[in-house]
Amino acid sequence: MQEVMTIELTILAIAIVGVFSLRWSFKHLPEERWQFFAVLPTSRTERGWQGVNITYYGIISALAYSIAIAAFVFLCGAANQSATLVTLFVAGLLMVAIPASKLIARWVEGSRATFTVGGALFATCLISPAVFYGVSVLGRLWELPALHAPAVIAAATISYCLGEAIGRLGCLSFGCCYGKPLSEAGPIEQLIYGRTATTYRGSLKKIAYASNLESVPVIAVQSIASVVLFTLCLLGLWLFWAHYFAAALLVSLAGSQVWRVYSESLRADDRGESSAKTGLTIYQAMAAVTLVLTVIAAWVLSNAAPLPLSAASGFSALLRAEVVVVLQLVFVAIVWFMGRSTVTGAHLQLLLFREKL
Repeated sequence: MQEVMTIELTILAIAIVGVFSLRWSFKHLPEERWQFFAVLPTSRTERGWQGVNITYYGIISALAYSIAIAAFVFLCGAANQSATLVTLFVAGLLMVAIPASKLIARWVEGSRATFTVGGALFATCLISPAVFYGVSVLGRLWELPALHAPAVIAAATISYCLGEAIGRLGCLSFGCCYGKPLSEAGPIEQLIYGRTATTYRGSLKKIAYASNLESVPVIAVQSIASVVLFTLCLLGLWLFWAHYFAAALLVSLAGSQVWRVYSESLRADDRGESSAKTGLTIYQAMAAVTLVLTVIAAWVLSNAAPLPLSAASGFSALLRAEVVVVLQLVFVAIVWFMGRSTVTGAHLQLLLFREKL
């Protein structure tokens, strides 16, 4: 009974923090001042210094990755899974997801400065069975306890939903992945999304220089996505703790892909060419395939034996020194990989205030 109360209070706390964080983000991140976090001087010029912009997109993306990994470690720790094998599994997935987010966006959109979460997820889903199998083989060689596939896969998909719910706020900050103008939406869409429209400020927001939509009310796709994904995460977490691992997988991952297929129709940014046969963009096709794979995986894993869960074990796994260090390293690496803007720059002039000496 005490264990149930602990996890329910944890879910409630996550929900409360999430609601307040999302409300603040929806209001402030579209503003101009929330696009750039810092400027790093790189070379001297006649005007002062040339600088590289570090974006809030990178900072928020780093938070998304770090928090998602932390959630995954907590859930796997709560299920008493081998820390060594869990680490190898998540490392294998990240080695695919991080480069795929850039490479697939370059292939679909023809841009070297764009990232895609949908493409990264698709690549990760395709490779995850092989990664899990490889980790399991190593576990047998090292005589470690076998991973509980339903619990680990469900933990990964729940963590993904949480990570993308946070990551979408980065899109809100940079002005990418934006919705279409309300003026171009149909009457039903205007009725549904009109009161929650987003208006971006700043000429360096992607929505401004790519589509000339600065100060134009658009459908708040990123904000709605954050709410949908955060809700799916909470539902998945509750199902996970009720030992419905296959259902948690189905709700979190399948639900997110249903949303992705639909939400593509609300967006105004470049989504690649639509197929003449299906009318789907490449990203929608990826989401549809991921949805089918998710249903198959949930069916295969539905007859798994129950597994005891312990919130105390989860927190213990999360607070290990090596886990904290790895999370910090992941944060720094993602900021460096995704936070350095290649489409904007800065000129810096350093001043001395002699009157304050």
